[in-house]
Amino acid sequence: MSGTNLEAVVLLHGELNDSSSWNAIAEVLSSKFLVLRYDRPPFGTLESHRQELSAYLAEHQLEKIHLVGHSGGGVLALVFAGMHPERILSLTLIDSLARLDKPLETKIRSILAALEVGGSGLAYTVAAPWLFGADFLSHAQERLAAATLKAQSLPPAVLKASIEYVLNFSDQRKWLRAIESPVLVAVGTDDALTPMRYSHEIVEWVKPGLGVLVTITGAGHNAPLEKPAELSRIMLGFLERASDFTKPLWDDLDEDDTGAEINDYDALLEPN
Repeated sequence: MSGTNLEAVVLLHGELNDSSSWNAIAEVLSSKFLVLRYDRPPFGTLESHRQELSAYLAEHQLEKIHLVGHSGGGVLALVFAGMHPERILSLTLIDSLARLDKPLETKIRSILAALEVGGSGLAYTVAAPWLFGADFLSHAQERLAAATLKAQSLPPAVLKASIEYVLNFSDQRKWLRAIESPVLVAVGTDDALTPMRYSHEIVEWVKPGLGVLVTITGAGHNAPLEKPAELSRIMLGFLERASDFTKPLWDDLDEDDTGAEINDYDALLEPN
């Protein structure tokens, strides 16, 4: 793909999803970028997945990329970006995290226990309130049914591997210190699995001036599926201005200035 002049955006899906979860967003982004949706393998570790992602990028002859990750895909994205900062034009993390703490581990283990007792169907029934916001659960019945059918059809071994993959995340915050590119962190206001404090932590650990946090009103843990139009607008605005997204907001601040408020980013979130 070295023949195109478009910058490449690589999308990494989360657990219980596949690359089709990016369909609506990829359609919007492809108007300005070369968009690739990478299907992560269900088995493996963060390190093996990092190596497989490297091989995928080499296969497509991609040296520098905008890297986007949702949920567990976001953890892979931040590790890859931290280990290969020279290859990252920007990093976008959606409903994601930098470390597995005890509250999140407890939620994940409840899904694993349901899987062991009742298979994929029960596991997804237990997981659904963690994965989706109230608006989606109440009003998006067709899309919810499609997501449910896909997840409940997963072989138990595949679902178990995905759950155990998350349980082995440990603490990956150190990689955030190595990132040199702009970082967009987006989180649903109704994300019950990884609520806003996980996103705040990511922004706090990236270097000053590189990170920005944006909330997706009414979305749960699956913003790409629940609020694709809103998320697409935010992502396109960020990606188009990634090279100078944060810097102008931090120039010439008064000594007693505490920095830009989140509303200061509104103009940047409107695509050119």
